Amino acid sequence: NSALHIEGELTQRKWLNPVSLTNWPYADVIAPSRVQVLVDEIGNVFSAVLLPPADSREAASHYDVADQRALELALTARFAPSSRLTIGQLIFNWRTVLPSATNSSAATR
Repeated sequence: NSALHIEGELTQRKWLNPVSLTNWPYADVIAPSRVQVLVDEIGNVFSAVLLPPADSREAASHYDVADQRALELALTARFAPSSRLTIGQLIFNWRTVLPSATNSSAATR
């Protein structure tokens, strides 16, 4: 399945509402969605920014719908309280599955 990896200072704070990520019906590989977040002292994400692709290979395999979903999920994330603001990255590694086949014979009638 798709998976999420946390990087930066945010690894020091427990994620209180982890999500179950779905796979995308897509015929190609999707580049990871990298979201930089800023978390306040009580554990709420108050800033989420989609980071640019790491290289041209990632840029070529971006899927805007997956990026938008990553931003939505990042904004709903809640972490354990801390005495200070925390910055980190949420890296969404998307898994794809082949879309279900359509009935092509119906289209030729």
